[in-house]
Amino acid sequence: MMADSMITLAGNVVNASVSIRHQDPDSNIDRFRFAVNVVVMGFFSVLGLICNSLAIVTLQTDRHKMSITVLLQGLAFSDNLFLLYTLLYSTLRTTILTNDVTEWRRHLSDQIVAYVLPFGWIAQTASIWIICLVTVDRYLAICHPFTSEKHCSLARSKRLLVAIWLAAAFFNVPRFFYYHHLAFDGREDTDDGIFVAHSDATTDEAWRRYHAIYHIGLTIACHYVVPLPVVVVLNVLLVREIACARARRRLLQLGKRRAKDNIRITLNLVVVVSVFIVCEVPDLVASVLRISSINASMDPVAMCYYMSMKELLLVMCATTNFLIYCAFYAKFRNLLSRMLCKKTKRAPDYDSDFNSSMKTAHSVEYLNLKVIRQPEGGNKKDNVMAMGQSEGGKTVFAEDRT
Repeated sequence: MMADSMITLAGNVVNASVSIRHQDPDSNIDRFRFAVNVVVMGFFSVLGLICNSLAIVTLQTDRHKMSITVLLQGLAFSDNLFLLYTLLYSTLRTTILTNDVTEWRRHLSDQIVAYVLPFGWIAQTASIWIICLVTVDRYLAICHPFTSEKHCSLARSKRLLVAIWLAAAFFNVPRFFYYHHLAFDGREDTDDGIFVAHSDATTDEAWRRYHAIYHIGLTIACHYVVPLPVVVVLNVLLVREIACARARRRLLQLGKRRAKDNIRITLNLVVVVSVFIVCEVPDLVASVLRISSINASMDPVAMCYYMSMKELLLVMCATTNFLIYCAFYAKFRNLLSRMLCKKTKRAPDYDSDFNSSMKTAHSVEYLNLKVIRQPEGGNKKDNVMAMGQSEGGKTVFAEDRT
């Protein structure tokens, strides 16, 4: 009897191993999609909406707004629009297409593809160019502090934000027509089934030309070829300038705390840009794969996994900025704690204007090097080096004394 039990147990183990070995891969894909697209993306999208909204409100309480403050608010707004798109396009569509797909579920999925997906492209386009604008703003403020006030004013930053959003909307208008055709006429039927943003599943020759010229060519140029090199090069220059600024700060006797705070602000933005680059590159790879011959030879299951992870990275990019601000932005932490805790005593106000700190640094170096030359026979005590002395909290030059 024991022998029969052992034989039965061995048979069960063999049957289990065979069933595992021959398990339907579609069920594994469905479970992976649900775990990543619904659970993980849904969680980070909701978290990102809360954090970005909190960042907008926190930056709004700043009494000394600068160009970078407005740009960060604009970036948070664009990220929120992208996260709303993610909740509808990735999370909701995965939920309704994972189970039994009824006619109304299919119709709802088509509506999301036709009318929500273009807004995701608008949000992504705006975020990319706002990141580029933030990098240029910091580059001018650090590397060209004396001319940054002219180019990095508060009013100009607001106008540039509006221009970026309008340009992003105008650039992506053709997608409304394409995805409407793809959803209701072309019937999106792709390898992964969920992510159809790069799909060319249509037999119409005109739409295929549109997909090749506009969706692939112009999109890659507008999203990656032009902005990414600019962001990378300026980011490298910013890192070098931060190292030089720290070295100069050790030699300065004036404005040490202010210079230190502004270096941290720029370091914060360097981290934001670095995370953006890391998260956007996989999306570029997905675009290239769609037009290359590699796409035909790739395993559809592997492509499905890759598309889900690529979308997850984009969601993480739109979510983590708030955490980066809390880690590296001293003034943001101060504003946030003051807003949340409702302190009656005013907290220290960290002036984050890098322009003023750099002007202070250059002024000190200038005063240390300038020599006032008086004509021969002049007053001997006036023929001195103008080091700049403080009288009543005001810096006075030697030639100003009479």
